[in-house]
Amino acid sequence: MKKTITRKIALSLAFLQLFTSGLLFNKNKGNEKVIGPKSTPTNYVLVDNNNVPIYQKQNKETGALETISIFDDDNIASKQYGANQRVFSTRYEELLEDPLILEELQKYFPMEKFECEEDAMFFYRKYLFIIYYNGCGYAAAADYVFQLFEGREEEFYKAFGYPMYTYKNGKIDFNYEIFMLKFFNYYNLDIKKAYDSVNKWILKEFYEHQAIRIAGDNSFRDPYRNRDLTDEEWNEFKRLEKEHEAHLKEVAIKGRSLKKEKVYMGIYINASYGHLYNYLAKFGIVLDIYYKDEFKEYNVNDIVASDKFILYKINKDGEVEEGQKYKDWHYVYVTEVGDQIIVSSWGEKFIYNNAIATDTDKVILKAH
Repeated sequence: MKKTITRKIALSLAFLQLFTSGLLFNKNKGNEKVIGPKSTPTNYVLVDNNNVPIYQKQNKETGALETISIFDDDNIASKQYGANQRVFSTRYEELLEDPLILEELQKYFPMEKFECEEDAMFFYRKYLFIIYYNGCGYAAAADYVFQLFEGREEEFYKAFGYPMYTYKNGKIDFNYEIFMLKFFNYYNLDIKKAYDSVNKWILKEFYEHQAIRIAGDNSFRDPYRNRDLTDEEWNEFKRLEKEHEAHLKEVAIKGRSLKKEKVYMGIYINASYGHLYNYLAKFGIVLDIYYKDEFKEYNVNDIVASDKFILYKINKDGEVEEGQKYKDWHYVYVTEVGDQIIVSSWGEKFIYNNAIATDTDKVILKAH
C-alpha cells in the first residue's frame, strides 16, 4: 500500500536524531564476508595540467595508470569513500579557510551584515553544522554526481566552475563539500527561502556567542590603566563603557528570550531529488529520476533510504566490524551489488542490511 506524504515527512523528520540513535548490533557478527583487499598507500601521477590538474592512480605492481575512483578502497582510511557530511562539523575550520566555501556563504550571508568578522565566522560555522545534521541526502546526491564524472575531471570543472578534487600531501581530496553546500543553499535558500529555519537553528547560540564576546572585551573596563586621561578622554571612555554595557544587556536578553529549535532541512526522498534535477540542469546535466518504494532489486548507483536497517563497517584492512543499528531514516549510496549490498555512508564503506526495515525506498538517477 502506498504511503502518505504526511507519514513520509514525519519519518524523515526523525533523521535529526540519527547521529545519537545508533546502537551497536552484533547479532550477525561473524556471518559477514571480508570484502576487498587491504588498503595500501597509493601513488598519484599528474597526467594533464591544461585547465585543471588531472591525476591518475598508479598501480604499484604493473606501473599502469588508472582512472581515479571515488569508491576506491584506498580512500577508506581517509573517510573519502564517497561524500561525508560529518566533515562539516569535524573540519569546519579548514572549510572556512577555503575561498570557495567562504564565497558561497557570503553570497547568502554577507560578512558586512555582521558586527565583526568574529561574529560572521561563528554564524558560518553553525551554518555548516546544519548541513552535518541534515546531510545524508546531500551526500548521496554528491556521490552520484562525482561518480558520473569519474575520468572526466575537465568536464566537471567546465560544468561547475571548481575542480573535482585537489591533490595535497600525497592524497586526492574530493571537493564534495562545496557541491553539498551549493546544492543545500540552492534547495533551502533559493527555492524554499528557509531563512527563518536557519535562524531557528542558530540565533540563540549566536546571541550567546555575542554576549560572551562583548563581556570578554575589557578594553573599556579598566580606568586605572588610564590614569593620565584628560577630562575629555575620560568622558569619552565613560560614554563608550556605557554604550558597551547597554549592547551587552540587549544581546543577553535576545539570547535568553529565544528557544533553541531545530527544523528538518534535509531531503525528502519522494520529492526533493526533483530539485536536484533542476539544480543540475543549470549546469547542462539532464537526469531521469525514478522513485520506488516496494522494490526487491538493488543496483549500483541507487540511492536508498530505510527507516530501520544495519550497517556493517568495512575497515581499511577489509575486515567487517560490528554492525550499527539505525532506527530512523538515512540515505546511503549503493556502490557494489553481489553477495552483499555495499554502500557508501559517512564517507566510509559498509555492508547494508535492511532485514529489520519496515520501509525502504530508493531513487534511481540516470543522466542523459
